[in-house]
Parts: sequence; structure tokens; C-alpha cells
Amino acid sequence: LEEAVVSLTATGVLSIGDIEVTRNCTSFAVHHRYLLYTTSTHTLRFIDRTASLQDPRAIQTDRRHAHDMSVREVERGALLVAVVANNTRVVLQLPRGNLETIYPRALVLDSARRMLDRKEYGRTFMCLRRHRVDLNLIVDHCKEAFFDDIDMVLEQLGSSTHLNLLLSSLRDEDVTETIFQDRRTGHVEVPLPKHLTESTPDSVHLRTPGLEECAASKGKVNRVCEAVRHAIERREGVALPRSSFLESVLVSYAKEVPPRLDQALVAIKHIRAEEEEQERCCRASDLPSADDNENTTPASSSSSSSSSSSSSSSSSSSSSS
Repeated sequence: LEEAVVSLTATGVLSIGDIEVTRNCTSFAVHHRYLLYTTSTHTLRFIDRTASLQDPRAIQTDRRHAHDMSVREVERGALLVAVVANNTRVVLQLPRGNLETIYPRALVLDSARRMLDRKEYGRTFMCLRRHRVDLNLIVDHCKEAFFDDIDMVLEQLGSSTHLNLLLSSLRDEDVTETIFQDRRTGHVEVPLPKHLTESTPDSVHLRTPGLEECAASKGKVNRVCEAVRHAIERREGVALPRSSFLESVLVSYAKEVPPRLDQALVAIKHIRAEEEEQERCCRASDLPSADDNENTTPASSSSSSSSSSSSSSSSSSSSSS
């Protein structure tokens, strides 16, 4: 990190060293990754501290694309009070005097990336789920590490419900190059189709990134689904476990592109056949055996003979009287 003095004048000029950042700053705070500041246009902005100050993109103040996380609208007149170190919380003071805690998407993503670097997949999942962030980040942050740690992913998620949510959210797109593009990567210019570029001004040739990255990550969904099935088989010892992870196996078949619903139905048929076989075995074990029938026959004969003798003795006693 470059060392520099951050200053704010009474007229709202925010400067980093000798570089003027903006002329409409109302407050600022320093995070371990970002310099945060509010503006008179009611926005909260982020400057990446790891970027070089000589790079004009590092202090760029306009929104570069629809998914730019470096700009966030805030309530009119809100001022920065504190940024919790190594956390995602930002405390704002509103004109009414009350304090408000927000969780900016830029800080959430930074925290999630650091947890993924430490292979804390369970904590990352809960963080992204709590803040409603696309779960594809867990896979796309470092794909090879994710596939190498797939057994650890299952262990840390710990629930088939969480695993099903992860599988259901998958799509063939690298979100680190599209909606969660790193601030340091700068502009991403993707050319428009030819029939549009011929009649479109140069000023609108910048569009939302993603088409090339989507093509590059084609097959990610199928690869993850297959890896999950293999990990479940290693974990449970069978390809079709009789545990809650059976649902995850079926979800993985249904999520593939194209969906392998025939394989899911075959798996369901196989499980159903096993259940019917177990039911037949249980019913067979409940039926009396041949030895039990032989043992019960003499007992019933003796009881019938004793009852007949008792009836004859009672009839003789009645005749003598």
C-alpha cells in the first residue's frame, strides 16, 4: 500500500496526497481495504486502497457499469461515523440524529473473498446467503481450489438444504468477471453486435460485461454437479445414499445442462425398488414359521380335549342329580 495523507477541506474537497479526488465530499472513513466517503449528491463511494494512485481508474467517481459496487445511494444528508475494522458494517448518522448500520456490497464481497482464501466455505455461504449475494461467487472465486476442496465444502456446509441452495443457484457464468468484477480490473468493454455498431454513437459502445465470460465458463454447472455427486458417494459410501444427501444427488441431475431428468427418475426407481424389497422382507419376517405351527397344534388339541372332558363330567353330574 502507498502511504498518503487523506484530507478534507471545509469546502468539501477530498484529497489523497496531492491528488484531488472530489469537490463534493461531506465525510470520509478508512477501511482496511477501501477509503469510503459520502458526497453531497447522497452517495457512498469506495476507493480501493490496493490500487495505485497514479491509475486514474482508482479514483474514478462515476458508475462504470450497472453492477459497479463502488457506488451506493444513501439517505440525503447521511454522514459516515465509523467503519468496523475487518467487518462489513458501516455506521451512518442521519440528519434526524439517529444512527444507522448498513452492509455495503463492496465490503461484503471483500469479506467473502478473504474467507474463501482461507477455505472457510461454510462461513462464506452463510454470509452470502444473509446478504442475498449470488452464491456463484463460492465457485468462481477460485474454481480449481473449489474442486480440490469439494469434500471440505460438503463437510462445512453440513446440510443437504444448504448444498441444494448452492446447486440451484449455479449458472454458466463467471460472476467475478461480470456482476462482481473486481474494482482493480478497470473497465470492461465488450463490443456490441455489428448491426448496432454501424448506427450507434461511440459514446454508448460500453455495455454490461459478461457474454464472453459466460462462454468461457460454459460447462461449469455440469462440472460442479458431477463433482458433488462423486463427493457424496465418497462421503456416504454409496452412489445413492439413503440419507438426506439423496435429494442433493437428484437436484444435481436436474440442474445439469441439459437436465438429466432420466437419470434422476432411474435413481428414484432404484430407491423405490429397494424400499419395496425391504417391505417384503419385513412382512415375511412377521409371518409365523412351520415350526411355530407344529408347536401350536398339540396345544390346541389338548385344550379342546380338556374342554370336552369337562363338559362330559358336568353332564354326568347333572344326570345323577
